[in-house]
Amino acid sequence: MKKTYTLFLILFVFKLVFSQANQIQVVAWNGVPSGFTNANTYKQLVNAGITINHVGFHSLNDAVKALDLAEKNGIKLLLNCPEMFDTPEETAKRIMNHPGLAGYFLADEPGVKEFETLKRIHRQLSSVDNKHIFYINLFPIDAPVNLLGANNYRDYLDQFFKNFNFKIYSFDFYPIYNGVVKPNWYSNLEVFSEYTKSKGANFWAFAKTTSYSDQNEKITIEDLRLQAFTNLAYGAQGIQYFTYWMPEKDYFNGPINSRGVKQTGYDNVSVISSEIKAVSSVFYNSTVEKVYHTEKLEGTTLFKNDFTELKLNSGKDLLISRIKNGNSRYIVFVNKDLSKVNNISISSKRDFNIINKNQKAVPFKKNISKSFSIGKGDLLILKY
Repeated sequence: MKKTYTLFLILFVFKLVFSQANQIQVVAWNGVPSGFTNANTYKQLVNAGITINHVGFHSLNDAVKALDLAEKNGIKLLLNCPEMFDTPEETAKRIMNHPGLAGYFLADEPGVKEFETLKRIHRQLSSVDNKHIFYINLFPIDAPVNLLGANNYRDYLDQFFKNFNFKIYSFDFYPIYNGVVKPNWYSNLEVFSEYTKSKGANFWAFAKTTSYSDQNEKITIEDLRLQAFTNLAYGAQGIQYFTYWMPEKDYFNGPINSRGVKQTGYDNVSVISSEIKAVSSVFYNSTVEKVYHTEKLEGTTLFKNDFTELKLNSGKDLLISRIKNGNSRYIVFVNKDLSKVNNISISSKRDFNIINKNQKAVPFKKNISKSFSIGKGDLLILKY
């Protein structure tokens, strides 16, 4: 009986870890802090659909305790601790084989002048462990040039991508404030996805889950949907919640407050995490062929309604992404309007399946016109 139970446990853990490894990653950025590392807070991570916890630790010993707890809960840690920078090789040797390790968090929003130091740390860590993620989060497109340390944003990216060869790249952009979307978010996604494609690599992007400096700002579940699904439509392989655990000052309305108490934002991120997981089979390890917008936006491609597969009879405020994944192809529509449901009409020129978030495929036959209602920030997926 004991052998049977042990085998069951091994199979369960393998299934959990494998299923998380083959889906879009959901990252708790500023996740459970070191002082709150316990079974309850890590269970909350799992229940919120988190697959990777990002947090800084005061010491490697504290980090190892958290790695053990992460392993028990079937999630991983994106790790940052002083020893990574003081004794990189020794630190990597100690943790490189830990099942709870996702990778090494090296820096957040570095300027060009910091690249040489980060290259050295990366070189030292990777000389021991070149299997895990090395992570540096980059500035957004609207960052001032004095912070970038470069002539402009493309110059900043040119210098970074020339110096670092990563599996995963990341940039932050918090595009929505009280229901209003910054239009240069889309051009930032265009540029960043272009650079990562040139490296044959992937990128992670952010969803703003916590308000900064404005306790009256409400972050709705529609806000989260638009951020998550737009990022996925551009090819993001990870969605990072900023923040999961709120700092003590100047942050409001997030998932978990600074004392570790769940807020209303927790339920919202739990729902969005489940929706991301439900559509992972479409977006995980996919190739985004092209992204279009139904209205002209600087730095993006205008949709000219010339697809051979379908015709858009009516509809506006849409992002339209063409995606290939294995032998399947997808056309994804995202409603960019956070003020209302988007009612659109499509004429099919071939057979499709409509893929719902519950993974049920509904036939959409050739030479038929259909009307669809896409919720605020939500998506419609056609598969062929």
